[in-house]
Amino acid sequence: MTTLNRSSSFDTGPLSWVIGEIRDALTRAATSLRDAAGRSPEAQPTLLLHAKSHLHQAHGALQMVDVEGVGVFTAAAEAVLDRFKDGQLACNAESVQVVLDAFGALGEYLDELLGGAPQQPARLFPYYRDMVERQGETKVHPADLLPLDLSVLPELPATDTAVGEVDIAACRAHFEKALLPYLKADDDAARRAQAHDMAAAIAPIAGAQESARARLFWQALHAFATVVADGQIATDLYVKQLFGQINLQLRRLAKGQQDSPETMLRDALFFVAAACAPGPEAGALRQALGLDGAVPHDYAERRYGKLDPQALKDAREALARTKSDWDLIAGDGKPDAAIENDFNDALARLAGASDKLGAPALAQLLRELGRAAGDSVQSGRDDQFGLEMAAAMLFVENSLDQLRQLPDDFSQNAEAVGARLLALAAGETPPDAPQWQGELARQIQQGQTVAVLAGEVKAGLRQI
Repeated sequence: MTTLNRSSSFDTGPLSWVIGEIRDALTRAATSLRDAAGRSPEAQPTLLLHAKSHLHQAHGALQMVDVEGVGVFTAAAEAVLDRFKDGQLACNAESVQVVLDAFGALGEYLDELLGGAPQQPARLFPYYRDMVERQGETKVHPADLLPLDLSVLPELPATDTAVGEVDIAACRAHFEKALLPYLKADDDAARRAQAHDMAAAIAPIAGAQESARARLFWQALHAFATVVADGQIATDLYVKQLFGQINLQLRRLAKGQQDSPETMLRDALFFVAAACAPGPEAGALRQALGLDGAVPHDYAERRYGKLDPQALKDAREALARTKSDWDLIAGDGKPDAAIENDFNDALARLAGASDKLGAPALAQLLRELGRAAGDSVQSGRDDQFGLEMAAAMLFVENSLDQLRQLPDDFSQNAEAVGARLLALAAGETPPDAPQWQGELARQIQQGQTVAVLAGEVKAGLRQI
């Protein structure tokens, strides 16, 4: 529910108004980059300047429509272009491809947002990391993409530990005793046990802090250690680095230094936000800072660039043709042969594109859909078949939107849709519709109601 709540808080309207211009700007930037990679060093600066200008247009548009986190991402891309232009980084095919992959990932991420996905800019981290490392930067962290506003500190519940004097040296000794075994451990159980000891070592510190900023800092560090100890996040290089930084911070605190580095705070809060099922302290932090659903658990995986963009574009265009033709075929009167031929051709294109996109179950459904439509024309259509066909097309549309992360039961669901269509077209009693298919039918009926209302509104406006 946290992900759904975060998703519902993002208004896709402004993004939908400018998405065309953003796509065009990224396409022009990519074209200029490819051209620059194939030219001599003397001819590259002008093309690179054009690429940066187009990229900056997309960067500005994304900032205006409040798409979280992507400003850091596009700024990293601009920094790479600056390195190209200044000659600090070779503008060759290999380096340029890193930026082109980032452009593609950004476009796919924005498409997901428009489709109703929650704002989780950390999904872009693998592509962001590639750009930062290409510049020779040593510091890169997924928390760089975390949408977080610390200008106003939240009110947090008091810690369980009473406020008072805390032996920081003892806390550090306890922490260090567990740190090395944690770093050397080669199994999850051992790591979790040592992380539990480190969490216990720093637990008293937050309650002894006088300033709200320092309390938040140490609460976040303790919550981070707790989610690691509970196995809520996997141990990786960034988790180990943060434990090492906490040890150094304990050393500074023992010397009387009261600083609370924002970078460490952001890193800790990132992992708190990434926890699958946080405990009370981590949950309170996430809620207070608006981080529920902000970070996917698989942020380190390369999510984008797996689909052929041209095949996906062809599939969407063919689906639009299919839906338009079916509306005409399903209408009153004798269907036009040319429209039926175009419908069948669009279905064939859609099935071919689905094969290219690695969705054989979807391609098989589309072929069954074509056979069912042909059989229904011969035997005569009824309202139930028309509603079932519309629901099947909505299923196909949703499938194209989810191609990167199709559910495990997708093949089974596609088979059920096809079986019902073929049975209805043959005049047989179809298998019982699963519950999710009934929900699709309700969406179709609602859409038809809205379409009728829209038609009446337009007719009234024309009369006026």
